[in-house]
Amino acid sequence: MRNLSAAICVEASEILDIFRWARRRSREDYRRATLEIEHELADVAILLSYLGHNLGVEIEDAVARKINQNHKRCPVDKAKDVATKYNALK
Repeated sequence: MRNLSAAICVEASEILDIFRWARRRSREDYRRATLEIEHELADVAILLSYLGHNLGVEIEDAVARKINQNHKRCPVDKAKDVATKYNALK
């Protein structure tokens, strides 16, 4: 599990590396990098699926539950365009 977790971090950092100098890159630069970005996202997804399988976690179900939890905690009508932390929303 540790190796898979580390590998996920490495692949995610490769995505970050593409965006490292974001202020200096144009949208056209990102369009040209689309295939590279796609490959790195796929690497992360593949490793997540391996980790989920090994831990007995259905990734799609976990994501759905987390989205539902986030929606309850941060309803769009209260959280949209607001920088307030979720526990301080009124």
